[in-house]
Parts: sequence; structure tokens; C-alpha cells
Amino acid sequence: MSNKRLFWADACRVFAIFGVVLIHACGAVFYSYGTIPMSHWLSANLLDSLVRVVVPLFVMLSGSLLLKSVDHPSVNLKSIGRRIGRVLLPLLVWSLFYLWWVDRSALAHPVESMQKISTQPAMYHLWFVYMIIGLYILQPILQVVFRASELNAHFEWYFVAVWLIVNSVTVYVPLPFIVPMQISTLFGYGGYFIIGGLLNLPRWLNIATYKWGVLYLSGVLVTFFVTWLRTNSAGVPDELAYSYFTPNVFFAAVGAFMLLRKLRTPSEGLVKVVQQISDASFLIYFVHVLLLEFLRYGTLGLEISTTDIHPAISIPLLAITTFVLSTVASLLVRVIPSARRVLG
Repeated sequence: MSNKRLFWADACRVFAIFGVVLIHACGAVFYSYGTIPMSHWLSANLLDSLVRVVVPLFVMLSGSLLLKSVDHPSVNLKSIGRRIGRVLLPLLVWSLFYLWWVDRSALAHPVESMQKISTQPAMYHLWFVYMIIGLYILQPILQVVFRASELNAHFEWYFVAVWLIVNSVTVYVPLPFIVPMQISTLFGYGGYFIIGGLLNLPRWLNIATYKWGVLYLSGVLVTFFVTWLRTNSAGVPDELAYSYFTPNVFFAAVGAFMLLRKLRTPSEGLVKVVQQISDASFLIYFVHVLLLEFLRYGTLGLEISTTDIHPAISIPLLAITTFVLSTVASLLVRVIPSARRVLG
């Protein structure tokens, strides 16, 4: 891949980070099923379904940018270590902060705090950073699979088919024989990483844009209706269709990725704005949960309630406000020398 800045990649990153904020803004209403009007819950379900693709988008974008068309893949430990280092220090800093935020006495026991951080995320959204570190470690292996798939369409179809059966189909249809076969994860998010690289190939780029749009919307609708039906049947919120490995989320994510992949470069002014937000997306990811809670409970004097105002309005308002404040805060913080290295 060229080092030239790609607008579609920046736009994909911006859409994905906003989608993460929107998902988290939907949570309180989604989990209130049975205690709120059905129209309120359905609004949250629809908004969540629209952006369920964002985590796969982040992973596919990384694969698209990092996987190379090289005949002799190598293991560059220095490069791997550099990438891990870029995310490890911010992860440590924010993990300690969120431990303190949840329990003010947590940092009084540094050994226990470090043990906790080493085994589980300190806050629910930080799991993603652990997963990304794992992908960086696996990248040389994923590169080999990518190159084999790039050169041989039959291998590509075989890999994607097996990966989908093991990781995706089994979400809805248990296949007990897979467990004793010891292939119950088969790369996990690494499959999305490889697929992101494969979607750069002409055989996928040449497919008409509207077909990717249909694929995305079809996946969204399946996510919405399956979640509604399963929740209605169980009487409690059911998130199974939200899983990032379900067939509906997978196909919606591929459709969304290709729609973004085909974006044309707009005016220079908009390009610069998107680039700035994209550059700050990692810090936005870390900080948005804090600001979301501040706004939800009025900690800073501004409260956006998703119960007093219909969620069709209040959830987007909460998400947009959180996103804007997180972006502004991130851009201001990143002016400080070395802030990027420490905070993301």
C-alpha cells in the first residue's frame, strides 16, 4: 500500500469511532426492555443495528492497510514491537484511570491493579485494544494466509468458507464436533483482518456499489428483526444477533466497508476535518465512555436523558454530543508534547 493519505480510510475510521459511541449510547435503553414503551426500545435496536458493523470495520481497515502483496513474507519483530508499544502505554494509562474511576482505592494496591489489568479490561470498551495487540502479534501469520488467498481464488474461498462456518454459522447453529477438532476460533478477528486485505483486490472492487449497499442494509435488517424476535420471545434483551461474528453482522460489515472503500475524495476542507478526527480516533475511543457517563447523569451540568426524551431523538443527540466533546478534548490534549504517546 502507498504511504499516501487515503480519504476513504480516514472516513472509515471516523464512521467507526462514531458508531462505537452510538452503540454505547444505545445501551441503557436497550437493556430497559419491558420497562419502557416498545417504540423506545425499537429505536435503540434500530440505531444499534445500523452501526453493529463498526468493530469489524476497524479490524478490516487495519488488515487493508497493513497486509502487503509480497512474495516472501518476513517477521519484523522491531515493527511488531513498535506497533504494540503505540497502544500498550495508552492502554496501561487509561486502564489505571478507569480502575481509579470505578474504585478510588484501587490504586492503593498497585500489584493487584496490575494483575487485574493483565487478565481483564478495566472498563468494558478496553477489550478492543487487547484484541488489536493480539492481531499485531499474529500479523506475520495472517500475512501468509492473505498472500495465499490473494494469489489463489480457490484458496481465498476455502479460507473464508471455513472461517465463516467455524466463527459465524456456529453463533446460530451449534456444531458440537468443532470443539473436539480444536478449531473453535480459527483466527477469530484475524479473519476480518485478512478479509480487509482481500477486499482491496480488483475482483471485489469492481462489483457495483449498489450491491454493497444492498448487502449492508440486508444485514442491518436481519440484525434488527432477529434481535426483536428473540427479545420478544425471551422477555429479556437478547443480544445474540449483535455478535460481531454473526452472518448478518459479517455481511453488513463487508457491505459497509466496501461502500466506504468506494467513497470519492470531497473538498479539501472536508478532507482536513476528517483527517483530524481520524488522527484523534484512538484517544476518542479511550475517553468517550467517561464523557458519555457525564452527559447521561449530568455530572458537568449538562444532562441528556434517554428516558425523558424519545430515544429516536435523545440517543443520536447523546451520541453526537459525546462524539463532539470527545473529539474536541482529544484534539486539545494532543497539542501537548508526547500526549499521543501516553494517552493515545
